[in-house]
Amino acid sequence: MAKKANLKKTVVKPADKPSKADSLTLDVSKKSILSRAATREYLPSVSYVNDYLVKDRGKASTKTVDFSELVHKYPKYKSLIEQLIAGMNETIVPNCSLTTIEDTTQGIRIFLEFLNSDKNLSNNYVTNLNDINIIVAKSFSNYLRSTYPKDTRSRKWFAAIRRIVQRLQELFPKDPSIGLSFSWPTGPGKNDGTVEGYHPREMKELIDACIEDIKIIKSFHKAYLRLDEELVTEDWNLENLMCFLHDGLIRNEESRLKQKQSKKAWIKKLIRSAPNAQKVIAELGYTIEQIQDLYIQRGLELASRGRSPFATRISQRPDQERAIAQFNLGLGTLKKRFPLFPYYLPINEAKGLLNSNNVDNSTILKAKDPLAYMVNRAIFNSCRKIKFMDGTLGKMAVHAAKHFVSDTLYPFFLLALINTGWNVESLLSISDDVDAHVTPDLIDPENYVIIHGRKIRGSNDRKFSKVTRRSNKNKMLDTYQLLKYVESIITKYKDSPYYRPGFLWQFTIPESQKDIISSFNEQPYFTLVSKRFTERHNFKYFSDTTGISHPKVRSGYVSIKQLMGETERELGEDLSQKDKGSIEHYISDESTNFVLDLAIKEIQKQFVKDLTNYKVRLVESTSLRSLRSAINDAKTEQEKLKLIKKESVKHHLDENTIIHLLDAGSQKYILACEDATNPSWPGWEDYVGEGKKCRYFNKCALCRQAIVFPEALPYIARRILDLDKLKKSHSSSEWVLKYGDEYDAWNQILEYWNNKEQVKNAWELARMGFVVLPQIMRGV
Repeated sequence: MAKKANLKKTVVKPADKPSKADSLTLDVSKKSILSRAATREYLPSVSYVNDYLVKDRGKASTKTVDFSELVHKYPKYKSLIEQLIAGMNETIVPNCSLTTIEDTTQGIRIFLEFLNSDKNLSNNYVTNLNDINIIVAKSFSNYLRSTYPKDTRSRKWFAAIRRIVQRLQELFPKDPSIGLSFSWPTGPGKNDGTVEGYHPREMKELIDACIEDIKIIKSFHKAYLRLDEELVTEDWNLENLMCFLHDGLIRNEESRLKQKQSKKAWIKKLIRSAPNAQKVIAELGYTIEQIQDLYIQRGLELASRGRSPFATRISQRPDQERAIAQFNLGLGTLKKRFPLFPYYLPINEAKGLLNSNNVDNSTILKAKDPLAYMVNRAIFNSCRKIKFMDGTLGKMAVHAAKHFVSDTLYPFFLLALINTGWNVESLLSISDDVDAHVTPDLIDPENYVIIHGRKIRGSNDRKFSKVTRRSNKNKMLDTYQLLKYVESIITKYKDSPYYRPGFLWQFTIPESQKDIISSFNEQPYFTLVSKRFTERHNFKYFSDTTGISHPKVRSGYVSIKQLMGETERELGEDLSQKDKGSIEHYISDESTNFVLDLAIKEIQKQFVKDLTNYKVRLVESTSLRSLRSAINDAKTEQEKLKLIKKESVKHHLDENTIIHLLDAGSQKYILACEDATNPSWPGWEDYVGEGKKCRYFNKCALCRQAIVFPEALPYIARRILDLDKLKKSHSSSEWVLKYGDEYDAWNQILEYWNNKEQVKNAWELARMGFVVLPQIMRGV
């Protein structure tokens, strides 16, 4: 709670020997002091340093705000700053959000910055609150619009100053330094600073990076489950001694025979080379001669029950191959010998086992728990050289194998944001019981579900409003499967005292913290983790060096949806935005406009190019059937060749093409193909072997070997309708990547076809279902 006025308690000194009847005691309670201060109707004194009780994501803490530096920077505004602090103390309520404190504090700083700026056009000298009027307020609003045009927080800064001034005017109406109330102008609206969305190229790179990380993380989890080998400490007992002797004899059998030594002699030599062997023989009460005889009699039997008595060798500077093996041994040992680590241990034990200080205090730890020391040292010396995330996680890779850390959970979170177009608040509303947020899809309940989230922003009376997203429940990287995978990992530790009930996005936190598990709900600050995510990937187009902006991801999602043809109304429904102004906030950013401008430029360039060289050549004057009939009706071969030459001139095709088109097999599904062994569509080299026939008929519209005849038009229209339907079963980014170019090419053919009546008839036939195509356009 904010520190209120620093009022001193006043006690009246009683008179000498007062009687009980006339004795007066002044009420010096805090409530009474503040009440008397209020009756004076003057602003109390304040402190420049104040503590406020905040509750962030359900967790209570204290936020300290220090305005001393601000007073030092602007000494002439000392009185005004004290008034603003007093107003802040009156407007801040206990257990408010940390964001409220930060926005109010920044609002005061920005207001002082405005008063000292050349952009302050009010021409009013402000020393106290009574100098703030509608002209100053309007000038402040304009200053925020011009200085912070793309910062959506500017409206919160403006609202903070307005709230402070109005509250003090309400509480102290007779204080001359406060002034009278006035009608405040409209501040910088929430749509003034539009969020610049990421370009689809950047979105594609983010998607690819998420998928790459998710596959690696899942493999890391699976590898942990398969770990079986472990580190061993030095252990000399009778069985292990026999194992040591047996290995020594086997390894050096050739040398022993060459030197003509007996087994007994070689055993004595091995024992004398190992001081610990001699020590254990003495402890067990044997002599060397007795051990020699025992080995001859039962050596193989005893050795089979033992192991090498030496500890696993741990390298301090391993190469990568050795580091991987060493790390896995340490991790496997934790799995088998320390199964309670760290989620079921007391906090001090959990934090101490892999503490870096234990490597330095080796003598103490080695004596106390030799195996724990070996695990600590093996992981400490190898964790930075393993392949998993290039060793960037360090020892946290141990927790990433068993659970999640923030860096391994974030790719799942980011891809879910991209898939849904939700804001962070909505995605964080999904609990650790994912199916409680899911209902069957009415259209296709076998393959799809509807995921339900919620949000407060944009809803009335601070109540939650629903957001929904359709998701394929069988696709590994669709939203439902992403959520279910995260749930499957975290709920393994549901009985841990550190588990966060109700939170899905849980992860293990570093040993420097005071807990074992946290969640994105409690630590919703993604700047550092998203920055590390971008640093791990070699992006070509994505260039946001400060990390990933989730509002930009949301705007990037909208850009892709626009390119897919969604209207403003459909986008509003998609994003659960009820008013037009909200959706304009997403569709008016420069990124979206830039994408659309690029698309227009590409269309213009393609139009000029297509005037002289169509990607797909159009033949409109005659149908394929009539062309074949005209040539096949020829009575002689000479007449047939003559007709072929005539038709080639007529249609601007070479004679070989005409001959090829006579073969009915040259037409597959939609278009006719001049030469299936020589495709030209983008990327064909990766799919069609050299000298092989192309069977990717969905790529015909992008290939220069294809020729369009009039009877193909209904099939083209049908293909376009099929692609439109596929939008419902794919995420926006996935659909654009798979079908965007093909979709544009088919539409281009119909757009450039001269006979518009044929195009109209083609659409009617397609919509009425007279033509049918397979959705996977590949032949045999």
